[in-house]
Amino acid sequence: MAKFGGEYLFIAPGATLLEGTLEGYSSVACSKWPSRKEAEAFWNSDEYAEVKKLREGAADVQVILVETP
Repeated sequence: MAKFGGEYLFIAPGATLLEGTLEGYSSVACSKWPSRKEAEAFWNSDEYAEVKKLREGAADVQVILVETP
């Protein structure tokens, strides 16, 4: 992650859903990136592809990329 300029702001197990449809999700992670370009480069990198393989079948994951003003 650091290689692409990213950093975790928090990783929080034990999240509680107050509204919406993400029932069953109990952990949340939030990361910060210099730009969308770096975040997408990380997501599409060979290095991260290996990590994504590790969670296949082990976790149901939702990932969103949000740009803030």
